[in-house]
Amino acid sequence: MKHVKIFEEYIPGGRAAGKSLKDLAKAHGVGMKSLEKQLKVGVAVEMEHTNSEAKAEEIAMDHLAEDPRYYTKLVRKGFVDEPKAMKIYKELYEGDWFDSLSYHPANQPEDPEPTREIDYTPAQQKFETMTFLGDSNMGFTLLHGKDAVGGGAWVLNTDDVPEDYQLVTVYDEDENETEIDEDTCINYATDLWDARDKDSENVGEGMEGWEDGKLLCKLDAELAEDLIGTMEFVMRRGGSVSGDLKRDVSGAVYELSKLFGL
Repeated sequence: MKHVKIFEEYIPGGRAAGKSLKDLAKAHGVGMKSLEKQLKVGVAVEMEHTNSEAKAEEIAMDHLAEDPRYYTKLVRKGFVDEPKAMKIYKELYEGDWFDSLSYHPANQPEDPEPTREIDYTPAQQKFETMTFLGDSNMGFTLLHGKDAVGGGAWVLNTDDVPEDYQLVTVYDEDENETEIDEDTCINYATDLWDARDKDSENVGEGMEGWEDGKLLCKLDAELAEDLIGTMEFVMRRGGSVSGDLKRDVSGAVYELSKLFGL
């Protein structure tokens, strides 16, 4: 290695002492794959200073504890000239143009926190959950309207909720994995309501609005009775119906029956 300030000998209790590569990835907010490649290059670089691969790995881990891209930076600045290290670097990074892009999926934490593109605070949301059915095969979920929408019971079609509202649970280069949760439905319903003056096709009232294909409708007795029938039919059909869903549906049927005297 050309002259550069480094740990030239193994020092017990360094920056990475007691930490795994996964710990460093979490601390830096980078992906495990990215650090694994850095470590392979790092071990090859540090073998210049020791005959022990274990000590070389300790030194490399200490450097990566300081900077998760320590070794790619060394190479790009021309400080690395060990043939083996350069060979490994070229094998690992040839074509990886995204290595320096922190936002690229390959450089994300291995277990990132679930996120969503469109999200609102409770104060901004205009609905609350009555009964959450959005992750079932019902095709709808039930909401309570806040004062901003005049209160009442509402139903939201959940068959085609845009991905911007869905919770991203697994990040992938090709396609993220998402799920519909309570906030997905509430945020989507909030935007449908706010856009009703510009796009009246999506918000309606009663059975007439639901049959017309409105995505968000305020319930009347007729629509409530129809939804109860749908829920009871799905439950009678059986199959792999979870205990939680049975409880939620029973609660929804009870509440709608009580609200509309059915």
